[in-house]
Amino acid sequence: MPQLLPADTISAACRGELQLVIEWLTKGGHIDALDRGGYGLLHGAATGGQLRVAKELLQRGASVDLRGTGGITALMGAVAEGRHAIVRLLLEHKASTDLQEADEMTALMMAACKGRQECVQELLQAGASTALRDQGGITALQIAAGNGHAAIAKLLRQHAATPPAS
Repeated sequence: MPQLLPADTISAACRGELQLVIEWLTKGGHIDALDRGGYGLLHGAATGGQLRVAKELLQRGASVDLRGTGGITALMGAVAEGRHAIVRLLLEHKASTDLQEADEMTALMMAACKGRQECVQELLQAGASTALRDQGGITALQIAAGNGHAAIAKLLRQHAATPPAS
């Protein structure tokens, strides 16, 4: 049976309490263990916007694309919360931009839905696909437009119209 991440440890990661996280790891805690809710330390640090904790976890070998409940990754969690600096960090560590969660949403779709323009820009620069569709057949562009995020829709249109650099 895989090791269970204690609720207080993931809470510590989310709040930026690096010492508590390191203590748990030093006592034999697995870097990619999941809590009862199905989330890991990197998910906690990413959604909590805890850059120092996220950097430490990645340096210690945390899986950048670890899938939590419903297929959620730390990148998706960071995007959902608008944690731009964390998004950049995860992309620097080669987080997969086009993974899809249970509803087939990508990080780009989530950013488009939530109106996270800086995150959309980071994801596009990292090569995120604008062509992927969610469970309902909807693209990131359609999501942005449908949620009234005109600037993001424009960005996605421009990106789709730009030929890739050779």
